[in-house]
Amino acid sequence: MSTPRSLAGALQGLAPLGDPAAIAQLFARIHDQGGADKALAEALPAVAREALSAREARLRSEARLTDKVIDEVLARAPAPPTAGAVQQRLRLRASPGEPAEGRFVVDNARARPAAVRFRCSEAVEARGGEALWLPVRLHPPRPELAPGGEVVVRLRIDTDDPALRPGQRYDIDVDVLLDGEPALRLAVELSLVEPAP
Repeated sequence: MSTPRSLAGALQGLAPLGDPAAIAQLFARIHDQGGADKALAEALPAVAREALSAREARLRSEARLTDKVIDEVLARAPAPPTAGAVQQRLRLRASPGEPAEGRFVVDNARARPAAVRFRCSEAVEARGGEALWLPVRLHPPRPELAPGGEVVVRLRIDTDDPALRPGQRYDIDVDVLLDGEPALRLAVELSLVEPAP
C-alpha cells in the first residue's frame, strides 16, 4: 500500500522540527504494515509533540545565549546619561593583587516587578591617565525584584592588573537599571594602598 502524498507531505513537514531519521522510520513502518491513514492518525500527534518540544528546547537555549551576549555588550558599553537616577558613592580600599569588596542596596519602589541589570564603566585614574577595563563582579548578577522589594548586591573588583599603581585612586561608575531605565548610579572609588610590610 502506498501512503497518500498529502500524508507523506505531513510527515516530511515535521522533519525540520524533529529527527528526520525517526520520522523516516515511522513512515516506512506505516508503509510496510498498511493502514496508513489510521496509523498516521494515531502516531502523528505524538511525533508532533516530540518535534515541537525539541524545537522549544533549542529556542530556549538560543534565548539564554542571546541574553548573555547582550549583557556582556551592555556591561562594556559607555555609561549613558542617568538623569533622574539616584547617586551613591562607594569607597573601597585594597592592596594590589587583593580583591576590593563592598555592598550596596538596590530597591524597587515601583508598583510592579522589575528586572535589575548592571552596566559598568571603565576604571579611570582620578589624576588622569588611560582608562582600564577591570572586571567588576556583582552578585546576584541579574536579580528580579517584587514591588517594594530590595536586594543587597555584593561587588568585587580584582586588582591584579599590572597597570594598577599603588597610591592611586580609580573611579568606576556602576549604573543600575530597572527594566532598562536608570535607577541608580553608584560611583565606586577604588583606592590602592601599599601592601603591608
